[in-house]
Amino acid sequence: MSDIPNSYNTDLSGLVAACERKGVKCYLAHRTLQQIKTYNGDAYGSVQQLVAQALADSGTTYTQTPYQHISIAMDKLTNVWKLWQDLKSGNQFTDYIIISHGTHKNFPVYDVHPGRTRLFFHNSYLEPVPVLIIDYTHQLEHNPPFPVTELTALNVEQQHQVEYRITDNWGLSTDPTLKYLLVQPNQNEDWHYPALPGDVYFRLQTHNDIVTGITANGVPFITYSNWQWRIEL
Repeated sequence: MSDIPNSYNTDLSGLVAACERKGVKCYLAHRTLQQIKTYNGDAYGSVQQLVAQALADSGTTYTQTPYQHISIAMDKLTNVWKLWQDLKSGNQFTDYIIISHGTHKNFPVYDVHPGRTRLFFHNSYLEPVPVLIIDYTHQLEHNPPFPVTELTALNVEQQHQVEYRITDNWGLSTDPTLKYLLVQPNQNEDWHYPALPGDVYFRLQTHNDIVTGITANGVPFITYSNWQWRIEL
């Protein structure tokens, strides 16, 4: 993946070690995407915002190729399409959604990464997904909002393994203090437009001049029905 100065490759054990160096703890849990989005509010995972941004940037029809950057909104729409294709092929969400839980100016802050793109599936992918929480507050062990298991060097080898690229001393959108870990999957580029197998043709759908969804290569992809936006699975 694209390099960030002072970043390094590691695995789940290395992530636990990085947390230990910072004096913070990791926890594992399983939650649904809907539950995770509820904690997060509307910061991530709004399908309506995704459609609106794509419409504003690119109009009613647009073709994403593996060779041309169109817009940030189209980048995200393509990420979602690639995840959609992966789920339709029979795969599941098995890698951890990572939640950084901290405080800023005496207020709790909460950030999701990696996992923001998966939150767009909150009302179509209903199975619980694995969650890894990095707790910078030192409070989660005393009052967890749901059942958690501490992840340590003693039990890390028994868990689902993922390769990461980590950057120490990173800021969050909710807290610019450089005290957090930036954790990125090493295969992050696999989900972006340069890795597309071919062109993807997106078309906005309307009914009586009201936006009702997006098709991808002629297949319903995102729909609006019964007052709800969702990705079709």
